[in-house]
Amino acid sequence: MSVVRHPFDNTEYLLQGDGTVLVRDLANGTEGVFEVGGRHLSGDLRWADIHMLRWANDTAGGSKAIAPDVK
Repeated sequence: MSVVRHPFDNTEYLLQGDGTVLVRDLANGTEGVFEVGGRHLSGDLRWADIHMLRWANDTAGGSKAIAPDVK
């Protein structure tokens, strides 16, 4: 599982096996699950940095979920 820590706030972005991203706010313990494109799916945490969602996906080699190869 890939974990990316936000450089400015106290959040972690964890890519899940199903391609979603779990976001944890370490300051208050809330969590939320998001699509890589930013749509909130579940959890008390209802916001996420779209760039960090994409970065979490890219660090695990899952960038095809964002932009498939065009030929």
